[in-house]
Amino acid sequence: MHKNKVELMGFLGGDAVVRTDKNKNQFITLRLATTKSRKNKETGKYVERTQWHNLVVFGKLAEFAAKLKKGAHIEIEGELQYSEYKGVQTASVRVYSILKLDRAEKAAAEDDFDETSTEEEERLFEQRKLADIRYDPFLQELSLRMVEHANPAVVNWAFLDLAALVCTIRSPKCDVCPLRNHCCFALAQRGDEGTPADTGAQEDHVSRPLRF
Repeated sequence: MHKNKVELMGFLGGDAVVRTDKNKNQFITLRLATTKSRKNKETGKYVERTQWHNLVVFGKLAEFAAKLKKGAHIEIEGELQYSEYKGVQTASVRVYSILKLDRAEKAAAEDDFDETSTEEEERLFEQRKLADIRYDPFLQELSLRMVEHANPAVVNWAFLDLAALVCTIRSPKCDVCPLRNHCCFALAQRGDEGTPADTGAQEDHVSRPLRF
């Protein structure tokens, strides 16, 4: 029994590139980045390691892949294949399925939404003193919990859809938001006492833990 199956989820490092083989058939190549973070036990700091993957897309799927742009968040399935040129062996993934994960972008284009998940995050956790995730332990821990979730794609879709449909920039619908009892903005709007926004204890979010 044999099996050759690859599953990857990450962000594109550049726009899709259209190429032509020796038989004048067009195909698409993509560069996908996957990043893994781990905590250094000695320093307590998080260390990131990014790996780049070469993707090749043929046939009807190539028509869809040709529209993908730099920064697109995608999940792919395919098989690992090797080729050799002038004695140098290279690896690539022949893609059989592509799932575009950044659905809120699509909703914004079709339904005139101008929401972003950044605004949602700032309302939920307040504006962070260390806004860059590379230096903020709280955001690092949160991102790891999301990535290591049993269904990370579902969590990602839910977060993006919440930003597009509920936590809108112009008129957030806090009364129907499932996170209203954990959100700094919603609690402050209700005038609840002891919120992180009221006390200034920006780092102390453990009293209202989020369950993924």
